[in-house]
Amino acid sequence: MKEFTAKQVDEKDTSILGYAQSAGEKTWSVISSLSLSELEENTRPRENGLDDGQKNHPPAGATEMARTEQRILFEAERFLGKARDFANKNLTDIRRKMAALAENGGDNFFAVTREPQKEFTKHWVTVDPELTDLRVEERTALRDLNRFKADHGLQRSAVYPDSHVKHLALVCFFLLCECLANTYFFAANSDLGYLGGFFQALVVSIANVGLSYLCGWLALRELNHHRPLRKAVGALCLGLYGTSITVFHLLVAHYRDLLTLDPENAIRMTLPRFSEGPFSFDTLESIIVIAIGVIISVLALMKGYTHDDRYPGYGEVDRLHKVKAKAYRDKEMAARGRMIGLVDGAEEKVNQRLAQEEARVAEMRDLLDGAKSVVAHIDNIDQQVAKVAHTAVAIYREANKSVRTEALPAYFATLPVLQNRLDKGVDILVVANLEQTVAKAQADLEQVRAKAGHALAALFAESEKIGQTIEALADKVDRKAKEQLVQA
Repeated sequence: MKEFTAKQVDEKDTSILGYAQSAGEKTWSVISSLSLSELEENTRPRENGLDDGQKNHPPAGATEMARTEQRILFEAERFLGKARDFANKNLTDIRRKMAALAENGGDNFFAVTREPQKEFTKHWVTVDPELTDLRVEERTALRDLNRFKADHGLQRSAVYPDSHVKHLALVCFFLLCECLANTYFFAANSDLGYLGGFFQALVVSIANVGLSYLCGWLALRELNHHRPLRKAVGALCLGLYGTSITVFHLLVAHYRDLLTLDPENAIRMTLPRFSEGPFSFDTLESIIVIAIGVIISVLALMKGYTHDDRYPGYGEVDRLHKVKAKAYRDKEMAARGRMIGLVDGAEEKVNQRLAQEEARVAEMRDLLDGAKSVVAHIDNIDQQVAKVAHTAVAIYREANKSVRTEALPAYFATLPVLQNRLDKGVDILVVANLEQTVAKAQADLEQVRAKAGHALAALFAESEKIGQTIEALADKVDRKAKEQLVQA
């Protein structure tokens, strides 16, 4: 007979769900392997029946079954015993796992809803002084800005480039354009050719663009100042710039002329030639050099003028206020973000706990299905094993009857009854108990869902409360800042 081995009995999945679902399938797939051929192979009912029949054994008056019949019943009941042990082992394991899952039910969601307020209150203890200091700095900067506007009669907002890097990059572009345009004109008779012309043009461009930019930034804007003295200084500087830049362009043009006429003495003869006739040029290229220089000078002058707000000092004061306002606003938004994060975190905890509870009940239902699968097969296995045993006994008796010469024993008229039935040794009531446990868990799950809904509603109310708290704390910060400004 095929052995019901320990390896076959103990083989199971590692997960609770997999074991529960596969428990019945593995149990009954092994037990159903008891077949008539296997039982015949182990007990040899036909051969033993013929041997005993030739001896007229068992005798006609026998009341006790023959040894072969007893062996058949023994093997069948031994098989049922192993099946019973395996079924009970599965049911016991399912019941143990079910009990462990049942102990983990329920949760107090409202403890989670109170966490954001506690955490935010704790967080605000450190944020409050920082916000107050930032607010004082912002209010001080705003007061200085308003005072500056009032003192200088300004009603408009400050206007200046968002990025000085881009602004200066455009100035460098003007410088490069002039340099490349003049390279051709200064390359004439140069020992280094265009490379020499480029270096000479670069020196001229740096001087032209640099002087024009500085004049627009430091002198031209002074004409907008409300104080007459500042206006006068600005006008004087602008006049000096106009004179110097004009002389500079004329000198460059005469130098360009001399590069064609007398390149060896061009630098030395530039000033004397300029003194003899400032506007006397021998080549058209020199006039073009002057035109290019004047255009770039005007562009650089305007870029210097718009380097900052056209009113001196206004852009600096305005930027300081914006920096302080941004620092305060970022800190306040970080505090609000902290509040939102705390609320979102608590909401996620509630949803995660609800999902865990739903998964727990789903596992319990799967375990119950596994137990039902085990119990549902018990009667079928009893009938199947009894049928195989009765068939083997019938084979023995038919063979015995076919060769014996004496009367048959009276007990041959009835089939034997198996005593070791599964339904007598397996606790089938465990399913009813498990059903009650699952029903209670399902009811608890509905309560948990209701609690989770109430907890989320409470959490929303708590977030509203924290939002109001932030507004109140922000007002408190403003009051503190005003008090410190008054004391200062």
